[in-house]
Amino acid sequence: MCVAHGFSQLVATGTRGVNTLDLVLRNKQSSVKKCRRKTAYWYQRPFYDGAHTKWFFSSVRIIKGFSEANYDEISAYLRQINWIGSFSALSTVNEMCEMLIAVLKFCIEVYVPCSKKPTSQREWLKYLVSLAKSRELAWRDAVPSRPI
Repeated sequence: MCVAHGFSQLVATGTRGVNTLDLVLRNKQSSVKKCRRKTAYWYQRPFYDGAHTKWFFSSVRIIKGFSEANYDEISAYLRQINWIGSFSALSTVNEMCEMLIAVLKFCIEVYVPCSKKPTSQREWLKYLVSLAKSRELAWRDAVPSRPI
């Protein structure tokens, strides 16, 4: 399933024993490198043991301009589809959902304009700081306070 969608698995051995499935998936060859096991200190377990990776982010973001999309053409395209005939030709609800998703993806690709925006260092720093704060709050909630 993962290979069919273009993903590759990066964790070769488990990080928490045999009862846990560790997944680090990537769809671009250059996005993640050097995925290895990182062992936590005794007081951080069982919350912190895991994989250590190096991430490489693209310097350009592709942004879909949904506000500039041509919704009249999208409506015209969707009106010309024989929905009843298309859905009756499929046997399961999953197939129907997959067909609907494929049609909507096609509409987005054709009728929604894309623009490239450079990724700034500040945006990533702001995002990483917010992740660090969220992690700290989650850690504080997960570990019971102990009187010293």
